[in-house]
Amino acid sequence: MRIAVAAAVIAALVPALAAAADEPVSLKVAYPGAPASTVNTLALAPWMKSVEADGGGAIELKLFAGGTIGTYRNIYDRLLNGVTDIAYGLFGEYAGQFPKSDVVTLPFETKSSYESAVALWRLYASGLTADEFSKVHVLGFGRYPYANIHARRPVNGIADLKGMKIGAFSRVIGQMIENFGGTPVTMPVTEVYASLQRGLVDATIVAWTGVETYKYHEVAKYHMEAPISANSAFLFMNKDAYAKLTGKAKAALDQHSGEPFVKLLGKMFDDSEAEARDKVAAMPDHVVKQVPDAEVPQWKARVQPVIDEWLRNTPDGAKVLAAYRAEIAKIRAEPRASR
Repeated sequence: MRIAVAAAVIAALVPALAAAADEPVSLKVAYPGAPASTVNTLALAPWMKSVEADGGGAIELKLFAGGTIGTYRNIYDRLLNGVTDIAYGLFGEYAGQFPKSDVVTLPFETKSSYESAVALWRLYASGLTADEFSKVHVLGFGRYPYANIHARRPVNGIADLKGMKIGAFSRVIGQMIENFGGTPVTMPVTEVYASLQRGLVDATIVAWTGVETYKYHEVAKYHMEAPISANSAFLFMNKDAYAKLTGKAKAALDQHSGEPFVKLLGKMFDDSEAEARDKVAAMPDHVVKQVPDAEVPQWKARVQPVIDEWLRNTPDGAKVLAAYRAEIAKIRAEPRASR
């Protein structure tokens, strides 16, 4: 009789335990950018929706955008401190903390955000860069489109950059401007429009999406597409928060994170950049050019010091760069249907 009773109790507990394992879990997702930005509307929001749908009610992702929880400069610390469960941030705000992962920002490696981000994910998955992320659970990476040159006067080649005053947003871009013979003028993106309009600077270096956002096309009609510099992004999860996940919640998050999210974000960046470029290129009096084939070696030689500095300061830098280039080659050989 006792055995039968015990069996009945266990049988009654099993469904309850299973249900407890899949109790709805609510996670905070911190995004410092604007809710209406393409990163949120075309990547984060669809990703969150997919995770929740496959979680079957076991997981809820609540977005806190626009600096509600933190800014790009402190969002990583907010994640580590448990203020948020998941955080989207920019690697560029944490210089020196993720040197290996900065490989995706090196000039003239690839113009595709998709290729760069997928390659970075695979370097991490292989363990080559995993030591940089011991404090977090990595959900994905992204690489923003390369910054290009947008000027008030024609830029037909590298010689035209000599003597130009060019707005710069980072030390690396400033270094490249000097290598091209120009003069870097450090200023925030919000001051570039007025500076171009008044002739305080002759050009700026920013991605096409930035041109549209800040309306630089109204004051800069000559564009040279040169893959000079780019920022990169991360989607991290607090390790303790991830460790607590079980059942459908964990399965749904795992299913849509990693390479699926990386591909979603990478395609979004490439599509948005192409759309912004085409819109400006179709405007009257605008001239869009690429680095002349004959000049490519010269441009690469001018930016080589930046690559050399990265190689000197990055543990296993040469190995990481070689692996990154190998992954890019593999990705380019993959069927486009997989994208």
